[in-house]
Amino acid sequence: MTTQTISGIREHMIIGGQPVEQSQGERIPVYNPATGQVIAQQPEAGTQGVDLAVKAAHQALTLPLTALRTL
Repeated sequence: MTTQTISGIREHMIIGGQPVEQSQGERIPVYNPATGQVIAQQPEAGTQGVDLAVKAAHQALTLPLTALRTL
């Protein structure tokens, strides 16, 4: 299957609002649901990536409400 390039797709994880390039495993193909073509390759998080994500989520949930910005 060929990879279709679509601008604006990032091939890294976002954890705690920051791009994370590290990966502990293979890259996972991301498919365009309309065409079935591979449009990106995302890193597999692995144990370290999951730990970072859980810590970032916990930190976000324990912030005081005054720290949240209004949209």
